[in-house]
Amino acid sequence: MSNRIRLRLEYALPLAQMALAVYLLWWTYQCQAAFKRIYDAPPIPPAFTFLVFMNAPANLLRWTWFYHVNGVWSDAMFVASIGLLWYWVALNIHSWHERRSPVIFSWAPMRVMADLALVAMGLSIAWGFRNVDVAHLPWLWRIPVVTFLVVWSLGPVVVFGRDLIHCLRRKTEIE
Repeated sequence: MSNRIRLRLEYALPLAQMALAVYLLWWTYQCQAAFKRIYDAPPIPPAFTFLVFMNAPANLLRWTWFYHVNGVWSDAMFVASIGLLWYWVALNIHSWHERRSPVIFSWAPMRVMADLALVAMGLSIAWGFRNVDVAHLPWLWRIPVVTFLVVWSLGPVVVFGRDLIHCLRRKTEIE
């Protein structure tokens, strides 16, 4: 992949995801305002459910500040974390094409710890969303939501589990 395409992907993907996140948050607030006129306990808008599942790792981070930071600041931090997540995804796409390895630490102990943490993140996404009821979503929203859940659950386990195995094999070959 040429450097020109890499630069485009590194910046275009996060910016596009951030713009989509802002739009989906706006749509969520519009739906919530409309739902409050109809329902005593309004349902979660499909746009927000889609946003959370599309950016599940950033949503895990969002849980750390959700009860401490409210409103616009919380949304701004969420959008910024989405940008960082997708920047890292773009870097990993490039790295995978070039070296068949993810962008992660080079020092073996830190690499093993990071691989383990990222595998645990994938498993925690699967575990955390195991009871999520997507039946409230219109059928057209269910397919991408479930797809993102599977990708964010299995993707880190496969990619970083593979990297962990390769890292451990190299360490045992050296000794």
